[in-house]
Amino acid sequence: GLRGFCAATVMDKPVPGLKDADEGLRAAEAFLKKWSGDPLIVPALGPHAAYTVGPETLLRVKALADRYRAPITIHAAESPSEMEMVKAQYGTTTVAHLEKLGFLGSNVTLAHAIWLSDGEIATLAARGVGTAHCPSSNMKLASGVSPVPKLRKAGVRAGLGTDGPSSNN
Repeated sequence: GLRGFCAATVMDKPVPGLKDADEGLRAAEAFLKKWSGDPLIVPALGPHAAYTVGPETLLRVKALADRYRAPITIHAAESPSEMEMVKAQYGTTTVAHLEKLGFLGSNVTLAHAIWLSDGEIATLAARGVGTAHCPSSNMKLASGVSPVPKLRKAGVRAGLGTDGPSSNN
């Protein structure tokens, strides 16, 4: 009876078994087709992060998720270094970048969601975005703590996540 929320990774660079975003999106669609409707597995799309997945690919992920009515999970506002990379690439914060793209919606869950301004929390609430605090990963990486009480007070769904194998044993 164990249930799983499992996301197919999509990145613009090679990942094990996939050479680029095109292959990642094809594999992700096959994953959605295989597991959609399963009583125990919720198939999702997992574009890694705004600094590893460009705007065009993020919009393709969103379109695929919309077509299959699938959830999306993405690392966002995880660390100061991530925030610096996104600002260098796009001139803004991760949440503002995703909002500008029209990526945020009620099917999106931000993994980590630590480094958020009050305005970004309001944006997440307005768009119905959820968050997944990953405390064991965040402690291992010394990333910080998600402002769960503040998120909940603003009406943002806040749950627990495990992160991936690279940052959590």
